[in-house]
Amino acid sequence: MEWRKSQAKGKKIAKSSKKCRVFALDTDAAKFFPFDGHRVRYDENSIPEEQIWRIHPDQKQYGVILIAEDRRKHSRAAA
Repeated sequence: MEWRKSQAKGKKIAKSSKKCRVFALDTDAAKFFPFDGHRVRYDENSIPEEQIWRIHPDQKQYGVILIAEDRRKHSRAAA
């Protein structure tokens, strides 16, 4: 269940990193969540889990990846 390990690692970074801000990018649409021109920081509560993670390894959710960026690059609005 390699995908569960990746999911746990992504959640941990998003929740506890003091140096990074994490965003969800839909690579198929080339847009960050919520896909309206803005970006919302992922913190386990800000984005519905089904928008990011597959519930089962056979489900398709291939185009969504997490992007971790240096938090100093982002204004308070993205924090």
